[in-house]
Amino acid sequence: MPPPGRAEAIGVQLYQRLLGTSFDRLPPAVRRFHAQGGGVAECTFVVRRHAGRLHGLVARAAGLPAVTASARVLLQVHAVGEREFWTRVFPDCKLRTAQWIERGRLIEQAGPLQVAFDVAADESGMRLTSRRCRVLGIPLPRALAPRVAATVSGLADGWNVEVSIALPLIGTIGAYSGTVVPA
Repeated sequence: MPPPGRAEAIGVQLYQRLLGTSFDRLPPAVRRFHAQGGGVAECTFVVRRHAGRLHGLVARAAGLPAVTASARVLLQVHAVGEREFWTRVFPDCKLRTAQWIERGRLIEQAGPLQVAFDVAADESGMRLTSRRCRVLGIPLPRALAPRVAATVSGLADGWNVEVSIALPLIGTIGAYSGTVVPA
């Protein structure tokens, strides 16, 4: 994997290809960041988990960050070919994922887990809703698949983000929200 930073120029970037004409409706700061094929941003997040021992065990096993009222997080995104590589550096962990488009959906992979998202965009921002999941390439039945939801809302110099991860029968195992300001 190449070092984080500016990406190779490949023309139209991932989110531009995914969203088509809706991309131009995104808030300016969100549109600029996703049009450049990579970048760095500083984030301040609140990290939450549902109370309970089982939730904590599952969240730790999934590599989710610890609960905190104010985590300073570094976001690094770089594009290689048709994919983007996202690294979120929390004080106690790094969340690394790869994103690409498959059959009109955004795919995000973290380790052996791949989640397919429907992505809607408008003047307020984006909404990402998980639709299917694979582990080691094997589709999980919807009844067993994690549910991931994210919203991105534009600000003058960045955006707000809210992300939640839930499992059937267990509920929300982790969530984070806060501001993202590109460097």
